[in-house]
Amino acid sequence: MVMRNLFRSCLLLLCLLAFPLTAQANQLGIAGEYNAFLLGSISIFSTDIEGRAAAGGDGYFGNSGGPQDGFAVASKVNVSDPLLPELVVGGNLKMENGSVGYNYGDPNAPNYQKGTIYCGGSTADIASDVGKGAFIQGTPIDFLKEGSHLKSMSSSWGGLSPTGSTNFLDPYGHQVSFSGSNKDLNVFYIDYDYFSSLRKSDPLKLGSQWIIEAPEKSTILFWFIRQMPG
Repeated sequence: MVMRNLFRSCLLLLCLLAFPLTAQANQLGIAGEYNAFLLGSISIFSTDIEGRAAAGGDGYFGNSGGPQDGFAVASKVNVSDPLLPELVVGGNLKMENGSVGYNYGDPNAPNYQKGTIYCGGSTADIASDVGKGAFIQGTPIDFLKEGSHLKSMSSSWGGLSPTGSTNFLDPYGHQVSFSGSNKDLNVFYIDYDYFSSLRKSDPLKLGSQWIIEAPEKSTILFWFIRQMPG
């Protein structure tokens, strides 16, 4: 996945659930049902979040300077569970040039399913070209409660040792390879300052490509630390 800008105000611990939930992932609570779950704000463009997304702060999705800077959320999720909306934003919301729903965000596809959006803020600016289903004012997620649970869990996970390898494939750190073989849980360490150094190294190229290799149905855990273990 190529990410041209970064999630803001996220936990130091990021759990990427690319496949169905495992026993490890279930410990995340409601966050385990979302591919992107942030306690703070989220801002994305030129990015496809294949699963559901939730953020406790403000949300900005879409065009950030050009017609190609669109977005897609829940592009590989069958919209079927009303208790799990495809997008939840706790604060204000702005969306343009994208879609929330199944089938790679193509609202013209015959099997396109429109995703549900919840917004807890006072402002929701959604462009007419955004493909979506129902829009509901409010939020079904208690981000303060979930944040407290996740921070408690991250403290216990802090004692885990890495089980996989992390390799930077270019001098700027724009391409990173993660490789793990554990069928249940793969833990990767990455320098917390990586993202800030990425911006400083080449401010005109903020993209980052993560190449992840791990067994299907395993849980992938990224542990952000201040200094890589020597």
